[in-house]
Amino acid sequence: RADNPLVAFGSAVYQPQEPINCVYDTWGIPAAMIRGLFEYLYKADELVLIPHIPPHVVELEQRFPVRFGPKRFYLSTRGSGPVTGVRVNGQPWPQFDATSITLPADKTPDRAVIQILLGGAEPRPLEVAPVDHSLPPPRAVNREILRKEFPVISANELPLRIGADSNGQSRFVGEIGRVRLYSRPLKSEEVAALARRQAGPLEKDPALVADWRFDQARQDNLKHTVFPNALGEHLPARAIGEVHVAEGPEGKVLSLNGKGYLEVAHDPRLNLTQGATLEAWIRPGAVGSPGGRIVDKSAAGTANGYLLDLFPGNSLRMIVEWGSPQAPTGTPADQWVHVAGTVALDGTLALYANGKAIAQQQANLPPEIAQLEARLQKLRTFYHRMTKAGLADRYEAAHARLAIRSADVALRRLELLAQGKIPRRPEPSQTAADRSYFTAAARLTEGLANLLARYQQSTDPVKQRIGKLWE
Repeated sequence: RADNPLVAFGSAVYQPQEPINCVYDTWGIPAAMIRGLFEYLYKADELVLIPHIPPHVVELEQRFPVRFGPKRFYLSTRGSGPVTGVRVNGQPWPQFDATSITLPADKTPDRAVIQILLGGAEPRPLEVAPVDHSLPPPRAVNREILRKEFPVISANELPLRIGADSNGQSRFVGEIGRVRLYSRPLKSEEVAALARRQAGPLEKDPALVADWRFDQARQDNLKHTVFPNALGEHLPARAIGEVHVAEGPEGKVLSLNGKGYLEVAHDPRLNLTQGATLEAWIRPGAVGSPGGRIVDKSAAGTANGYLLDLFPGNSLRMIVEWGSPQAPTGTPADQWVHVAGTVALDGTLALYANGKAIAQQQANLPPEIAQLEARLQKLRTFYHRMTKAGLADRYEAAHARLAIRSADVALRRLELLAQGKIPRRPEPSQTAADRSYFTAAARLTEGLANLLARYQQSTDPVKQRIGKLWE
């Protein structure tokens, strides 16, 4: 996550299970280049710069501008010590003293290359490279590589939870009679057989990963209630908080009142990256608009694993890397319902209630990646229109260039990975790193699209004109 703040007085991050985290302090070094090495005193008619250059930094050049209204200042320093000279666009600048430089708004050029000389240093020719308006050539989206790098279900190291999300929230209220996980998508007739309680060979299917029933609770060494996996000693489910057992139509069932849930420690067998079936018997209680998790192995607010839940209200939903099918009906409150979600390697996602398919989705890739080609084409069209209109130096054009270049880097990086030219990281860090590049490109594109949509409603004629170029 790029917005994962520090907690516990700086000793931990808010979501510790994320493979890659950027806290606000991550941006400290680049921010220091703008804010840490110079102090800025903004006044109505002038800007005063106060350098704070460490003695061991004897030459500094910032190739990105500091903005002062419509003006753009490119700052550089030479030498060490007090200010002994200033050049603006190569010409001597008189308004300075030993500690500061004054830049009046009416005298400073709109584009000012400012060279600050410290401790008697001599000036040198300094030019800011012109803005590169070129775009990288269109790069074909290699879907074969993308499918390989982004499995339909991502792996992670989170625990699996029954009745809550990764933060212990979104708690299920009601009863759960049984939970099973398969490492393959069951066929529709197999799901129907489970709904009729006629599992037959599915009870011993090689793809059956876990089968949690609630009639054999025991206490572990820490006096926690534990529900064993019917397949063996591995993957026991431990009670967290207030959890009860009640009588159901086919024996003991888990009764949850919103004050507890079950947790299964992470195990590689729970990473169902080659396809899956999530299956359970549930009797929802009074579910509010936030709904409630049935099975969850993903970070809250992401699709970096898998989950089956009710949201909103009693709507059955499943979320995996490639999509999130949802069905508004099929799970009424206070009635026992057999629910299942299946995920196939080809991106076929399906939801079932009482053995009948109630929702299906055909996905090709994660949503933000699947839309990449169309987004890039629209960005390029917009940028070419901006250039033709003489607006290539506008912020909106620069934003489009950045988004296009960001997407190009993401695609090129995957090609290098496929060619073995970039070393791989262990999973799940590799997939998280891969996804972060595409997420950045997607958010840059979405941000520009949202801005330009507002331009179409603006009373500013320039913004209206730019908004029409986006249409």
